[in-house]
Amino acid sequence: DVASSISLRTMSYRETMEAVDSARISAQDVSREQWLADRVWRIGGSQAAAACGICPYTSRFTLYHQLRGTPLDVVETEPMRVGKRYEAALLDDYEDRSGRSVRHWPQTISVVHPDIPWMSCTPDALQWCDRRQSAGLGQCKWVGERMAHQWPESDDEPGKLQSIPDHVMCQVQHEMTVCGSDWTTVVVMIGGQKLLWLDVEYDAELAAQITRAEEQLLDDVKHGREPQADGSESTAAMIRALYPRDNGTTITLGPEWQALAARLDADKEAASELAERIAGYETQLKAAIGEATRAEIGDVAYTYKQQTRRSYTVAEATFRALRKVKGRGK
Repeated sequence: DVASSISLRTMSYRETMEAVDSARISAQDVSREQWLADRVWRIGGSQAAAACGICPYTSRFTLYHQLRGTPLDVVETEPMRVGKRYEAALLDDYEDRSGRSVRHWPQTISVVHPDIPWMSCTPDALQWCDRRQSAGLGQCKWVGERMAHQWPESDDEPGKLQSIPDHVMCQVQHEMTVCGSDWTTVVVMIGGQKLLWLDVEYDAELAAQITRAEEQLLDDVKHGREPQADGSESTAAMIRALYPRDNGTTITLGPEWQALAARLDADKEAASELAERIAGYETQLKAAIGEATRAEIGDVAYTYKQQTRRSYTVAEATFRALRKVKGRGK
């Protein structure tokens, strides 16, 4: 099987470790392709924030169409690649520092809610805390220095996180709901140099809100109610996947689209004027700096350094472009 059910609230240390061992045995006969196929009709932990409309990587519009069967290729980022490769090592480091018993969960075995078959997750780890005398989950994250501000370190407890991003909170609350857990630990490696973690408690009210949002999305999928497209790259990529080429026909949109088209024109004009003002400010600063490398203005500074851009050739590509043209009779 590619899925199992567990209830960590009622599990002893021995049962927790045995659950991981059993999952590892099952994983020997499960490929990643089988695991992905099993997830198609379920909402997993990494999709919970998208179902709630707060994921920075996947829009609700995109998840809706994925659940309706339209795949979207995921471009693996460097943190994603490093995270998968060194996740076990990160958990080992966390185990040494925390003094807890931590076991890496096989990543081709999903856990399914015992009463809600569409609700699943693939935890990064199960763990046991002697102080709590209970089992919990573990969730690993790898982030670059550029995103470190979203993972502030606690002022009171060095080595611990002050808070976690909302979309990660959404994920772990979903996972605790699925696995029947009262707590989970989010472990993050920042810039490959600093390991921080935070114990997150199960919030029944928040978890219920997340589940309702997921149920609403599934109901929208069932009845064909498409969420409104937003301006995210995720939605743009899904639209490209849904409609890769035009068919040469002309359609007529209703009068409600006239207001949107007018707002589009007005916002484009405002953006153009703003871009011109920004360019003007920048050129004034450049002229003031002149041959110098750096200019200080009060508490801030600007640099104006020579840089070399690598040459490259853009590969030929076919894509659709939105352009405004004259209508009929104009």
